[in-house]
This record gives sequence, C-alpha cells and structure tokens, in this order.
Amino acid sequence: MFNRRELFPLATALAAFASSSGNQAAAKTTDVKIDPQHQSPEMEAMHSIRLPRLDQESYCDFMGSFRQAMNKAFRDLPKDVNDFLSAQGVDAGKDYTLEEAFDLASRHPTFAMNTRTWVSSQQQMWQTIAGVFYDRADEILAELEKTDNEGPGKLVLDPDLDVPDWARHEIHIQPGGYVGDPFAGAIAQYGSKHFGRGSPLLYNDHQERHLKMAQDSPLPKDGEVKRILDAGTGWGSLATAMKLRFPDAEVWG
Repeated sequence: MFNRRELFPLATALAAFASSSGNQAAAKTTDVKIDPQHQSPEMEAMHSIRLPRLDQESYCDFMGSFRQAMNKAFRDLPKDVNDFLSAQGVDAGKDYTLEEAFDLASRHPTFAMNTRTWVSSQQQMWQTIAGVFYDRADEILAELEKTDNEGPGKLVLDPDLDVPDWARHEIHIQPGGYVGDPFAGAIAQYGSKHFGRGSPLLYNDHQERHLKMAQDSPLPKDGEVKRILDAGTGWGSLATAMKLRFPDAEVWG
C-alpha cells in the first residue's frame, strides 16, 4: 500500500517540521548526516526512494548505470568534435547560434549517435518511472488525499498564483514538467537519482546533493536564520533539506 510518506519522504519531513511552532529568536541548526552507505533506520525511512517492485528498481538501476557508462565512454567527445570540424576548415572563432553549432557538431557521426542515445535513454527512464504510478493511479491518489487530510502539516498554494503554460511542459525531457502531471513531484524525485550518477556525491539515491548544499550553506554573521527563500525550488528537495538543517526557520520554496 502506498502512502505519501513513502512517495515523498523529504516532503513529509518538511510537513512535519512546518506543523510545529519554531522559536524564531535564535537559530537552531541540525547537522544533516550524508552517508548513504551507513544510514540509520530513521534516515533510511526519511530519504529512501526505492521503487515498490524489484523489477522496476532493477530496470532504473540499469538505466542509471547506462547513463554513467555513456558519460565515461564519451568524455573526450567535445575535443574530438572540435578537432573533426577544424580538419574540415570550420572557423572556430565565429560566433555561431545554438542551431548552427548543433548542425555542425552533428556532422561528427559519434556526436549524432551519442545525442540520439542520450535523449532516448532519458525518455525511457521517465516512461518507466511514470508507469509505476499510473499503473496504480487511483490507489495512490486516494492515499495522497488521505494523508493530506491527516496532517501533520499542510502544503498550501496561493490560489491567485498564475502558473504559466510553459511550466507544464518538459524539463529534462520529463513529460508535463513539474506541474503538468499529478505525479510530477514523485516522478522527478525518483528520476533525480540518475542525475547524480558518477558525481562526488555517489549516486544521489538519498538526495545527497541537496542535503550537502544545505549543510554547506554559510550562516549569517549573527548566526540567526529566521527565513529562507529557495528561488526556483522545482519540486522542493533543497527547500526540504534547508528545513532539516534549520528546523526553526520559516522556509519558502
């Protein structure tokens, strides 16, 4: 049985903090433990984003490993393309438009193959993750509604907020963007682990990237953190991480 705490563990943590009345007089900080290999049961429950079935998880692990392999295999491709075009007499000093530069780079057969493979793998990744939720859409939506009514906190959107149409379109090729799909937040959260593959933050399976950004954020001179604004918050992972570090602060995404 799905519930919101399983689908959106970081968002649930934020709601729990938001439901409590924090002391704004002095800054309270909490060190955010970033250790995906040796997490406590509490941290695993809060940050785990495992899919419900092993076959689904295995396929997404394959897609993540495939992306990582692509990164390593074509690490020297930019230089190869530049050398290839220089040999053809292309003027590297000219100011090209994006479309012109892409057309020139596409003359290199490996560049064209890499581009098509990358786009296809991205599309397949989103399709697989979205299918997890749409296969059981009625059940999951009912669980989300139930959890909304139970609390402990509430996420309230400004009813006068005019969401532009472009926000409902693709970002990172994710269909529907962040607001054009009822499961957009969950799909983005499950997919984001693949964007951290091969980075110093290991696999980003537990949102290490945003947790580390929150942990590394410097304090003001007086040490007081009362309000935090996360501009361009996306689906709220960094805002939630900031709330975990500064539990008494008022956090806006």
